[in-house]
Amino acid sequence: MAVTVADVMREVRNTFPGPCMTDAWRITDGSLTPSALLLPGDWIAIRGSMLNDGIWQLQDGVTLPGARDEAFRGEVWLLQPPAEFLALCAEIADWAARNRPDAVKSERFGDYGCTRALDRNGLPVDWRDVFRARLIPYRRMFGEVGLSC
Repeated sequence: MAVTVADVMREVRNTFPGPCMTDAWRITDGSLTPSALLLPGDWIAIRGSMLNDGIWQLQDGVTLPGARDEAFRGEVWLLQPPAEFLALCAEIADWAARNRPDAVKSERFGDYGCTRALDRNGLPVDWRDVFRARLIPYRRMFGEVGLSC
């Protein structure tokens, strides 16, 4: 499973909330309207949708790849993750892709041997363990604090 920016935001309980817009929204063929303040590449959080609640990155033409068509009244938050956080997320995703938890834990071929690091429960170390110290500056004590318009 690929680690996404949304996964890391959930881990640190911080979506870096910015301005919030409450409106009647429509998603049609992945396009979100109204979109006057939204730009391709923006990170947003949708709240109040039956089908598309969550964290999204807007793509070309203010589209949400994989979003399901619907009309809803709810909130769209403009998220403002720092560039350093997004770079760390990319590093985490790269590390996680190279170190899958279901990969071999130990192997030996003649003089060659390799053992993956295990946590105190005997499970393979995952990205949360490896990047814990670097995620601390972004961690919030409580999640969802202040997420209401």
